[in-house]
Amino acid sequence: SFGSSLDVIALEQGETLRGYCLLNADDIVGLVILKRPPSSPEWTPHDAISLHGLKIDRRWQGRGFGKQAFALAARQAVTRWPDARQLVLSVDADNSAALAVSRGFGMTDSGPIHDGRIGKEHRLFVSLRAD
Repeated sequence: SFGSSLDVIALEQGETLRGYCLLNADDIVGLVILKRPPSSPEWTPHDAISLHGLKIDRRWQGRGFGKQAFALAARQAVTRWPDARQLVLSVDADNSAALAVSRGFGMTDSGPIHDGRIGKEHRLFVSLRAD
């Protein structure tokens, strides 16, 4: 939920966890959380940033804010942690909208569907470097 994600941002933000809100005027449209190991899930490579909790408020969905939030997260990841080599995330296996947005940004599926924290999930990654 938005509330629980805002709590994580407020209570846990630090060197290995950063939260960002997407605003439209004074309205919070969405949010995203970025983590570095050891705050990331155990499957996250040491040189990666994991993306979590990308949420767009229902009132704002279908207007391109998910794509904007994803682009913001990628830019902030590189700015905040310039030594990171990749961005990774997990997506619930049945969340076709999130999979489409992720793949639209060039993310590649790691292959098999994994048993995740709350069910089956895809794990995706994209390089943050041009080299």
